[in-house]
Amino acid sequence: MYAFASDKTRPHSRAAREHDINHYLNFVNLVRALADQEAIPDLDASSKQLLDEIALFQHREKAMTVTELMNLAHIASPATLHRKFTQLLNLGLVDAVFKDRNRRTKYVLLTADGQAYYKAIERAFDQAQKSTE
Repeated sequence: MYAFASDKTRPHSRAAREHDINHYLNFVNLVRALADQEAIPDLDASSKQLLDEIALFQHREKAMTVTELMNLAHIASPATLHRKFTQLLNLGLVDAVFKDRNRRTKYVLLTADGQAYYKAIERAFDQAQKSTE
């Protein structure tokens, strides 16, 4: 037999889910406004996903190598990854650097502009959260 949870024991009621959806949509709207105002670069979906992967590696205190970046087949083909990576480099959001004396491996890191991109996103998230309270 299956046991079904009552509405009181469910983690999110319908009203709570709608509140969460409104919160997320406010956030998306604010991020679009930032891009429209050119406060952040307007990136396509695969460029954003690639930038997010780089940022997540760095957040875990592990720099991503160019080789690891090129193996992100769940985002795009190697040719597209290379093109998107070049775009992120040209926008100044990331940099490819050697670490220490190791000249065989290049690491991909967020630049100050890349970090500012995420700070702007964080501010939009905070603003969206406040606007739905």
